[in-house]
Amino acid sequence: MWISLIGFTLVYAILAVIEVALLLKYIKQGAPEHVVADPYEEAAKQADEDKQLYFAY
Repeated sequence: MWISLIGFTLVYAILAVIEVALLLKYIKQGAPEHVVADPYEEAAKQADEDKQLYFAY
């Protein structure tokens, strides 16, 4: 039992270290200078009836 508990703890500890390292890396890089155009810009110009349905219940 202790071996599996220690094993799971080590696996999740390693994943947490990787996550924090990646977060810090991308935080230091900052936001991108060039922002891609809005992908929905063309859909905003169309009439409601002509718009593509992206989500529905």
